[in-house]
Formats: sequence, structure tokens, C-alpha cells
Amino acid sequence: APNLVPTFGDPLGARFGAPFVPQLRVSPPRRPVPQPPAPPRRLGGATPARHDRPRRAVYWRRRLVATLLGATALVGLANGAGAVFGGPTHGLARSPVITRYTVQPGDTLWSIARHLEPRRDPREVVDLLAGARHTTVVVPGEVIDWAGM
Repeated sequence: APNLVPTFGDPLGARFGAPFVPQLRVSPPRRPVPQPPAPPRRLGGATPARHDRPRRAVYWRRRLVATLLGATALVGLANGAGAVFGGPTHGLARSPVITRYTVQPGDTLWSIARHLEPRRDPREVVDLLAGARHTTVVVPGEVIDWAGM
């Protein structure tokens, strides 16, 4: 059936004295837009066709990534559990190296700190020594045991 679209006469003509008469215009029927064919339906819940599955290499790559992520998570949990329950957090626990220093005449906490920890800021070491000894006075012949940090 043809589409009947109502149109109206020239509105400008109506301003200049021409009568305004509604008109009907016949337009051709619209053609349907072609749709792509639907894929064939499978009966009985069959497995997907070969081209729908990922390739074997992709399957193994995904499996490897999942295994590595799981192993990483387990190692992280094991380290966290060791830290929570007082165990070593990485590798075997090493006993600290104890440095024994005998105070010489003219030594200060500052010179002793530079001797015990040459790569560190001596201010931190001086603070630790003074706090551990409860004094800043050093006496020649005194032995200071330093376990490091």
C-alpha cells in the first residue's frame, strides 16, 4: 500500500492571497533493509565448531599465565603469614654480625659512629648509641658491642 503523507500548500503563497489548500502526496513504499543471514542453529547442545574455540597455543598460554598468577599469590601469602606469625619473611634468618669496638683515648660518639657504620649518616648511629647506653660519655678502654641495623 502506498504511503500517504499529508503535505501542506505553500505557506508563503497564503500570505500573498493565494488560498491555503492541504494536499496529499503519494510516496513509494519503503524497501526493507537487508539483514545478514542468521547463523545456523545447533541441535542438542553440541560443542562449538573448531573455529569458535581458541587455538591450542592460546589455551596453553592462558593456562601458564593463570598458574604463574596463582604461584605468585601463594608466595605473597606465605611471606605475609611468616611476617604475621614471627617467621622469617625472606630466606633464612641471618644472625646479626656483632662488631666489638674498644674506646680509645680521644674518641667521641661521633668518631665511634663513623667507625661502626661508615656508609650511614653518623647522626642516626650516635642517637642509637646514646639511647642504648643512656649516656653520651665514653671512657677509654670501654667495649661497645654493635649489632648494626
